Amino acid sequence: MTPELRHLRYFVAMAEHLSFTVAARELHIAQQSLSQQIAALEHALGGRLFDRDTRGTRLTEVGRMFLPEARAVLTHADAALETARRAVRGEIGRLRVALLISTAHPARDRQAVRNLLGVAADLAASVDLTEAG
Repeated sequence: MTPELRHLRYFVAMAEHLSFTVAARELHIAQQSLSQQIAALEHALGGRLFDRDTRGTRLTEVGRMFLPEARAVLTHADAALETARRAVRGEIGRLRVALLISTAHPARDRQAVRNLLGVAADLAASVDLTEAG
């Protein structure tokens, strides 16, 4: 099994709460499902992430080392999703404006491009002048 982002989310929730009941409630999944997914992640990694006994649940040394890495992956994945959403909304990316030489008005057109960039400062802009025909 190749671990997926959900496995990392489950692990981080479990590591933060050290309680299957509380972590499962926060994740909106059944406690048994959480336990199975953590076991599958441990199997994929080849080691235990948690020590479980009658006194409770604790992170193992492997779990302590894995936690900051799992958080970093989740943070990066969330940032990637936000970047894609911003691109879909047209807030970032590349804006290419083509103007006909015969209708171009340099001062007005430069100001129009500046106005567009003022609204969406993360857009890269280019202006091309072209001839009709």
